Amino acid sequence: MQSIESSQFYLPNLFASCPLRKGVIFPGDYKAIGAASKAWINAYDVFTERQRNIFDKTNSELLSARAFPYVSHEKFRTCCDCLNLLWMIDEISDDLNGPGARKTGDLFVNCLKDPNFDDNSPLADLTKDFRIRFVEKLGPRSAKRFMKHAQDYIDAFVLEAELRDKREILDLASYPTLRRNNSANHISFDFAEFGLEIDLPDELFEDATFMKVYYAASDMIWWSNDVYSFKMEHGKGHGGSNIVTILMHECGMDLQTASDYVGVEFRKLMDRYFEGRKNMRSWGAALDADLERYFDALGQWVVANMEWSFETQRYFGPAYEEVRKTRLVKL
Repeated sequence: MQSIESSQFYLPNLFASCPLRKGVIFPGDYKAIGAASKAWINAYDVFTERQRNIFDKTNSELLSARAFPYVSHEKFRTCCDCLNLLWMIDEISDDLNGPGARKTGDLFVNCLKDPNFDDNSPLADLTKDFRIRFVEKLGPRSAKRFMKHAQDYIDAFVLEAELRDKREILDLASYPTLRRNNSANHISFDFAEFGLEIDLPDELFEDATFMKVYYAASDMIWWSNDVYSFKMEHGKGHGGSNIVTILMHECGMDLQTASDYVGVEFRKLMDRYFEGRKNMRSWGAALDADLERYFDALGQWVVANMEWSFETQRYFGPAYEEVRKTRLVKL
């Protein structure tokens, strides 16, 4: 693996490559709604004290407000619950080895699939409550997709834990599949269908042009997240599951070159997103209108992830505003 000889690097200017509308936010009192959502999670007492402190400082309600500015007040609370549940699973899984991650993940999925499944644990109670709040309100097609995406997510974070146990780094060809799934982006896109009150036909997800837009949006989120979160993950010893590390390991890049490469790839993905939207065939007036709103929602996720990354201490500590100005990250 290419050693990290530099104590600092510059982030690529991804905002310059992003013509999507910025600065959009949910118009309601997202802080109060988010606080109620976090209280719902914390009431089940699934965190250690350290995990709860991290969770409470994520400013996840702002990410929800950036990602779902188009939803109703009621649905915004549910979207906050959805994201906070994912934050909880992500935070818990970071401390688990492979077998522990599989046990936790299987419990989560089993509670989603079967309302009668129960092991009397706080996580089971929380997940069953979430099923009522969200899963049972989805349309039949989006509900089926959500269950598949939830299983994909669990399988991916188990694989990540197993790789961490072995101190193994995936190759460049294998990593995107893992990252698309462990990022939970596809689950988040299911939230978008819920927020927009649509239930897209399965045929769309078999259409090559539709999936070109879908994967371009998903990939922009995890490529940008990997470079933004590199400092945090490197500090935690989890840098092996990061595209920056993989570029250094497989391609022999230094840290700055790998960061610059992320910027180049992000621009290609942004072009692919707009090209796919331009080339979508018509599916009829009603579905075309739903697709426009859905694609806008995917693009909103891309921007939300970028803006929120510089509005919280999660990745850059107290210097997050300065990092956004200078793009200089000190390890």
